[in-house]
Amino acid sequence: MAVNDAGATATQLEGKVASSAVDCLSYLLILTAIDYRCWQQEEGAIVRYQHQGKVGRSALWAAFSTAWGLDDLAPDRLRAALAERGINGVFGNISDPAGRQKILDEILGGRSVDTFCATVIRQGRLLEKVTVADASALARRFPTAFADRYLIKAQFALAMFSGCARRAGISHDAANLTAFADDQAPRILRTLGVLRYAREVADAVDAWQLLASESAVERAIRAATILACEEIAAHTGRTAVDVDGLLRLSQDVDSTAPFHLTETTSY
Repeated sequence: MAVNDAGATATQLEGKVASSAVDCLSYLLILTAIDYRCWQQEEGAIVRYQHQGKVGRSALWAAFSTAWGLDDLAPDRLRAALAERGINGVFGNISDPAGRQKILDEILGGRSVDTFCATVIRQGRLLEKVTVADASALARRFPTAFADRYLIKAQFALAMFSGCARRAGISHDAANLTAFADDQAPRILRTLGVLRYAREVADAVDAWQLLASESAVERAIRAATILACEEIAAHTGRTAVDVDGLLRLSQDVDSTAPFHLTETTSY
């Protein structure tokens, strides 16, 4: 399931209150909860995650899709696969397996995600629009998975859900969401000349030096990315989510260029 295929389950969204909407939301919440840091350091080198012939985020999405199953939209098959084979058995040599397991325990344990998704869909929430407030509520419910000052994963999951709804012919609004400040959007914006780093920051990024999570430099890069996307959106008459989506579809732009490295579960 590639980024531009986020609506792959959209045909299951038949009607505004349907069990398939619950399943679609569950899929996207669990996927984005573990969608972070698809690289690790090995013997001083940066090694990107590879699985099923794919690299990075695409590899993670492919592994997740396989574990979920094509014909089973509920999380039960994924739960069974994790119980039987463990996280490395399902995802291979993925970075931070302990951190991802902790997130999965929170969101899958006690059928938490099933209950949450069924409740919000039954109450009619999220079925016409998604907002930053919805992302904040999601982060409060699943803090290990989604708590982040920029709410990147929570907003990304909701934006994809909105995309699924629109692909299914449902009018849906995601204009309130901001851009999603990860490690790849600033790389692309820098390559395009939209972002310029101070010399010491550029030197650190180009040398693949780790930037501490929540450090002033890391926060500045993420904040500048969001502001840049907002300005592009205002200039083009689109939404920040549209701009972010375009950046995500532009991963091949100077794909070998360094991106900032931060050991975080946020992105």
